[in-house]
Amino acid sequence: MKTYKYLALLFMLSIPAAALAQSEDNREAQRAQICLSKALQECSSTSGFLSRVDCQIQSYKNCMLS
Repeated sequence: MKTYKYLALLFMLSIPAAALAQSEDNREAQRAQICLSKALQECSSTSGFLSRVDCQIQSYKNCMLS
């Protein structure tokens, strides 16, 4: 379970770089970077590594879907 959460976080962190490479106008990359920063900031006070990762993933997904 820990490995899954860790790999999910690594994947989430790679999304802005992938979006930057594929986006001509960088709007997608900027949005991904904003959402990642927001997720990291919102969850910084969450205790426990897995809880923090869960929080970051949910926050990032919610931001990208909004």
